[in-house]
Amino acid sequence: MIGDREELLKVLRFRYQSELKVAQANLAIMFNKPTSIPEHSDWMAEVDKWVTQIADVTDKVAVIDAELTGMDVDQKELDF
Repeated sequence: MIGDREELLKVLRFRYQSELKVAQANLAIMFNKPTSIPEHSDWMAEVDKWVTQIADVTDKVAVIDAELTGMDVDQKELDF
């Protein structure tokens, strides 16, 4: 049942994992094919934006995992 607490947390976890993959892909494109994104003059700000996104969703996944397992956030190792 989709209204179940555990199921909702799992769906949210999948959403954050997708956001993580998007951020990682954007960084990979920037580092490996920088000419494919011609209009970025402030590379540091753009890299910082995606690194911040990765940190944000990683923290969110850690909180959800702690809720699902009953563990403290600091005890849980992230598995992507």
